[in-house]
Parts: sequence; structure tokens; C-alpha cells
Amino acid sequence: MEFDSDWGGRYFVTETEFLTVMTAVNLGYKVNDKLSIGGGINILYSTLTVKMDWNNPASIPDSRIKIDDSDIAYGFNLGLLYEFSASTHWE
Repeated sequence: MEFDSDWGGRYFVTETEFLTVMTAVNLGYKVNDKLSIGGGINILYSTLTVKMDWNNPASIPDSRIKIDDSDIAYGFNLGLLYEFSASTHWE
């Protein structure tokens, strides 16, 4: 998102960028005709950039602030599928 420099909310934000990338690896195994199990891991990377004006009486025009941050997160998932009857499993 990007806003003009005379926008009324410029002291909150003038420009913002948020990027997220995720990758996941999953595996499943059919134990028997009724039971299957699965699981996997995922990795998430995000970056955030925020720009805003700062109302500084000693500076004309307004001062500018830029905040950059990034982080990485890890997670996992587990699953279990049990087919009680043919009507509980959709193909």
C-alpha cells in the first residue's frame, strides 16, 4: 500500500509492504485398508517494511521513519484418517 505525502494518516503509515513465503514437506503412509497416517514440517519466512512521516517541529518538511523486520518460523502437522465405513470416505 502506498499513500500520498499529504494524506491525513501519514503519521501512521505512508507505505507498507508485507511478504510471506511458506514451504511444506508432507508424507503419508497407508497402514492398512482402514487406517492412514501422515505428517510433515513447514517453514515460513516473512518480511515487513513500514514507512511513515514524523511530525517534527524542528524539521520542515516532516521527518520520515522506515521500519524493516523479518522473521522465520517452523511448524509441523500430524494427521490420522480412519475409514469406519465406505460412506465415511469420499474419493
